[in-house]
Amino acid sequence: MRTIAISDIHGQFRAFKQLLKQLEFDPDKDQLILLGDYVDRGKQSLEVLEFVSFLKDRGAILLGGNHENLLLDWLDHPNDKRIAANYFQNGGGETIRSLSEEAAEDDYPTLQMRIQATCPDLIAMIRGLPNFYETADTIYVHAGIDPDKADFRTTSEDDFRWIRHSFWVWDNTTGKQILFGHTPTGVLRQQFGEESNDFSPYTLPGGTKTAIDGGAAFGKQLNALVMENGRTWYDFVSVED
Repeated sequence: MRTIAISDIHGQFRAFKQLLKQLEFDPDKDQLILLGDYVDRGKQSLEVLEFVSFLKDRGAILLGGNHENLLLDWLDHPNDKRIAANYFQNGGGETIRSLSEEAAEDDYPTLQMRIQATCPDLIAMIRGLPNFYETADTIYVHAGIDPDKADFRTTSEDDFRWIRHSFWVWDNTTGKQILFGHTPTGVLRQQFGEESNDFSPYTLPGGTKTAIDGGAAFGKQLNALVMENGRTWYDFVSVED
């Protein structure tokens, strides 16, 4: 059985479908693990959410990301203009338009109630997404784990979904490989003094943490890391703005 890990789809439904097609993905033979950030910035968040819900029913493992938290935070605070402004700055307007088929600029409470009413199953799915998935040799997570925790499982949800630099530079003591998304790999390469225009999966110094966010949210690429019988390789689809 192949294990296929994909992260940070960000409303890029066509690219996601194309990537699975390229991989000849078969839910009866492959284990698909999605590392969060299904929504925001891309124009087809509703289609992505509906499709990942279908895949979940077929055995895919779905984790939550920080953009799922941003959406829920906006939905749960209908009169908070600060939260709304933050969500819009992070690409939430595209998600709201996708879920409500309305402009997302004026009557927030009405839009929030409409989305809650018309997409209850999808919102419930988002609320129930776990923060990590663990196998005998690998930890899958959206952003990373808290280096200060003796047991990584006690990492806060905020860190599981938002952490960056302290996790990147930490010496992995879990004894397992960690696969994560959240930060585009070109950005990570630049952080470590390497070529910043390469958005393929990137294994950080130390060899035990691999980033797979290809920057699909910013028109770069959507990556899939594939593991089978001790081999690991990747495939990708370029994303147009």
